[in-house]
Amino acid sequence: ITKLRYHRIILMTDADVDGSHIRTLLLTFFYRFMKELIEKGYVYIALPPLYRVKKGRKEIYVKDDRELEHLIYDLLKEGGTLRDAVGKEFRGAELVKLLRTLREYEDSYTALIRNKGEDIVNFLLTHRIVEEDLRNAQRVREIASVMSEELKDYRIDVRYDDLEGAYDLVLIDDRIGSRIILDADFLSSLSYKQVLEGIHLHLPVTVRYESRHRKISSLKDIYRETVELVRQGMEIQRYKGLGEMNPQQLWDTTMDPAKRRLVRVKVEDAVEADRIFTILMGEQVEPRREFIETYAKEVKNLDV
Repeated sequence: ITKLRYHRIILMTDADVDGSHIRTLLLTFFYRFMKELIEKGYVYIALPPLYRVKKGRKEIYVKDDRELEHLIYDLLKEGGTLRDAVGKEFRGAELVKLLRTLREYEDSYTALIRNKGEDIVNFLLTHRIVEEDLRNAQRVREIASVMSEELKDYRIDVRYDDLEGAYDLVLIDDRIGSRIILDADFLSSLSYKQVLEGIHLHLPVTVRYESRHRKISSLKDIYRETVELVRQGMEIQRYKGLGEMNPQQLWDTTMDPAKRRLVRVKVEDAVEADRIFTILMGEQVEPRREFIETYAKEVKNLDV
């Protein structure tokens, strides 16, 4: 290594999944056969952009999905508002915080919908129904009355659970013969309490950005439709590979020493790459199967 001619070895691969695989292979090679290069800090990874974003006359390059999300958040901070059914308004950092919360609780909210139905869950969240409400006879009668007015597809029945010491609300859909029970156990569940405590909105909501607006009636659609509203005013090109850039774009984003982004490889980076390589390319089937089953649900923008 004392005769090393170049002191920057730059691994430049595509920004997509295929590029990540190639980068893992290269890191594993350097770690196994030229480990000293990594230990001395001579190996770097280039960070080409995954997206080109054009808004008006302004054009920027975005590294990955997380950076694109941050860009959309920044635009919303500057010119976005969300107003719910009772007039509560979110803007600036407060709006971004709300969207992040909606995304964070998306899985819990989806599970609630799968269990009880979207219209029922939205009713409970909008009216802030909690477990203690089911232990108060007067409050239960009030809830049942409002529920009858707003959820017209259901016949509402009330029954008392002696064992639980609380009332159950039974929603009966005579069209299909289904019965949905709202009890203290459901309202005290972790998923419901997380969503209820984390999201304080009355549906429907109206989202505005620049001259565009949308009325949204479902919690699960707010994040997606708000992002879509911002993206309508943007031209977004996703690069599957460096070869999709013209020479000037490649120079501006990845080759120009004054603008390019490099990350120095640390030994722990190479160790992780070697571990993943061993799992995915090794002779043992079970670790590979476990890895795929664990991370399959996180896959986005799969290139096939």
